[in-house]
Amino acid sequence: MIGIVDYQLGNISSIINIYKAHSIDVKTIDTPEKFNDVFGIILPGVGSFDNAVKLLKKKNYSKQLE
Repeated sequence: MIGIVDYQLGNISSIINIYKAHSIDVKTIDTPEKFNDVFGIILPGVGSFDNAVKLLKKKNYSKQLE
């Protein structure tokens, strides 16, 4: 399963729809515990990387992304 990290940056709904349209299992990661059963992750909105890093740290996702 692929996890789409929801840290309040980017339009994750459109990403989810694209994967589901291709019958690919995805789930929204909105807590650190939800990283456990994914084999890949998508970080939407990383074009604004400085802001993305701040939001990822605020959501306590740092350890899961190391």
